[in-house]
Amino acid sequence: MRVGVIGASQAFEDAAALTRHLTGAGPADVPLLLRRYDAERRPRTSRLMTASARQSRMTSQTGVAAWLRDTALRAIPSCLATRLLAATWHAG
Repeated sequence: MRVGVIGASQAFEDAAALTRHLTGAGPADVPLLLRRYDAERRPRTSRLMTASARQSRMTSQTGVAAWLRDTALRAIPSCLATRLLAATWHAG
């Protein structure tokens, strides 16, 4: 479900960015404006894809690796964990 939520959020962000870039554009302007859209969106989407892959690898561990992960995560104060997660997924 989490991946679906992230994907849906990205779809809304893409729609807003495309609207900003293409509003009032003529057909001849579209290729340049789509390159600008790509340049704007690619860094954020790349960061989110990397973070999502890292989180998937971490949460799919089993056995001793999962026990170590869970033990380490329980040791992190909740206020710090919340701040780190917010920084990972924050728009920008």
